[in-house]
Amino acid sequence: MFRLTGRENWDYLYQPAAKQTTQPVETRGRLPERFFGSYSVERFWSLVGNNLPQKRGQTVLEIGCAPGNILHDFARRFNCIPYGVDFSEAGVERTRENFQSWGYGPENVMHADVFDPEFQTSVESKFDIVVSRGFVEHFTDLRAVIEAHAVALRTGGLLVVSIPNYRGLNHWIGRPTLRDLYPLHNLAIMDLQTFRAGCSSPNLDLLWCRYFGGFDFGIFDTGGQTLRLKTYRRLQAGLNFLFRMVPPPQSRWTSPQLLCIARKLAPDIKRG
Repeated sequence: MFRLTGRENWDYLYQPAAKQTTQPVETRGRLPERFFGSYSVERFWSLVGNNLPQKRGQTVLEIGCAPGNILHDFARRFNCIPYGVDFSEAGVERTRENFQSWGYGPENVMHADVFDPEFQTSVESKFDIVVSRGFVEHFTDLRAVIEAHAVALRTGGLLVVSIPNYRGLNHWIGRPTLRDLYPLHNLAIMDLQTFRAGCSSPNLDLLWCRYFGGFDFGIFDTGGQTLRLKTYRRLQAGLNFLFRMVPPPQSRWTSPQLLCIARKLAPDIKRG
């Protein structure tokens, strides 16, 4: 397996000068957000919620967790206990600061390489949910990365993995700002059949593995590595409203992401 990024690609995102860009905005439930907020984000949480057991106190581990916003949403929406791991020291420090301000235990944020055998042993079969968003596409061997996720899941636990779709029409729209960053992404797995094959494993039951969401300019803004797409925000708000009225087709050409949701099987139950 080969990494397409290194620590230097992530550390600078979490330096003090960039701190104001990583705090979540508490807008869920406000009228403008309900109608004009990201349709794709809403769709993501709906799909997760539909497959998540409705019980309090489930543990969720995010791989590549900095700055912690996804974990914050899991905790708020589903009453989960958040844990995170990241190999960027600056990212871990930022996430711990955020956990402290949100009322979570900062000790739940771990500084480690998820492929380190010692780390994998320490988290084996420990969590109810393991999630990553925008992580697995930075490696050449998707199957190996998925297995590193699955090892941390308890039997019956839920795996949630999403990646951006920089193929199809999105590839060409993103070229002005993402051309230099495309080599840091495994574009080959942004094909549904390839993604599904890489997420398949004898110890995982695939519940959902498809493109999802409507066209979204947000995937072309990677948090400081590209131009901020402020001029498109009003246009995106209009699209979000339209998608709520007329749901868009889930398409390899325009859907912004691919999502896999799977459940870990008991050791004596294996997929062929």
